[in-house]
Amino acid sequence: MLATVFMIRDGNFGSDYDFKLIGALIGAFIAWYYWARYKKLDYVWVYAIGFLMWFGVEWFLQLMGIRDIKDAYLFGSPISSFVQALLRGGFEGALVAVMGIFFADGLIRNGKEQWAFGVALLIVLAGIANQSLMQALPMKNAGGEVLSRRDMLNPIGLFLLFGVLVFTLWWAKTKATPLARKRALYMYLVMASIGLVWNVAEFTANTRWIETGTFESPVRASLVIEFLALSFDTFIEIAMAYMPFLVFPYLFRLIK
Repeated sequence: MLATVFMIRDGNFGSDYDFKLIGALIGAFIAWYYWARYKKLDYVWVYAIGFLMWFGVEWFLQLMGIRDIKDAYLFGSPISSFVQALLRGGFEGALVAVMGIFFADGLIRNGKEQWAFGVALLIVLAGIANQSLMQALPMKNAGGEVLSRRDMLNPIGLFLLFGVLVFTLWWAKTKATPLARKRALYMYLVMASIGLVWNVAEFTANTRWIETGTFESPVRASLVIEFLALSFDTFIEIAMAYMPFLVFPYLFRLIK
């Protein structure tokens, strides 16, 4: 097998599916509240499409052997890889996407509301960092048994990410209204800030790092490769990968 680059996840956060279930429910509540207050389904569609697409990607990664995930538990009971993918779709896909558009809409506003959303976003980012640092490990278990080891250079995965990038830029240039384009830009910036804080905190907590080699014999990557891979994860695999969750509802006129 050819050598490749792996994204590593370790620590309790990745295996804490109680937290993921709670987060998915919080995201659903935010979407419902926006609909109940404004009578608009914007967040409902972002949540639904984010959930379905992220679940599909997670399930695909596991079926194709691109991501190697160890056992996980929900309320103390072991859960299958299918249930793991469902909960990751609800938390890492739907909740985070709704947070992205929620803060994007707030930061677009003027005056005191904009400042209030900016402060709230900083508090959330601080909470993300604190949650990661609370799960810190004494050292990075490079090359050893970890919770998740994902092949970042798998051709199928790279093709999908390139497709998302081209699709989003095409929509922004040819289909988006000025307001839709602004919402998308702010959502991207919010997602990038979340991804950056998340990666830096987890790297510091020894629960995320980069390896090279094969699934059978991985080793810690050089600092240059690690920096490039984590940057790619932040600005493309995280921030850009969420954009279709907003673009599709606009494209199919689900958001007016």
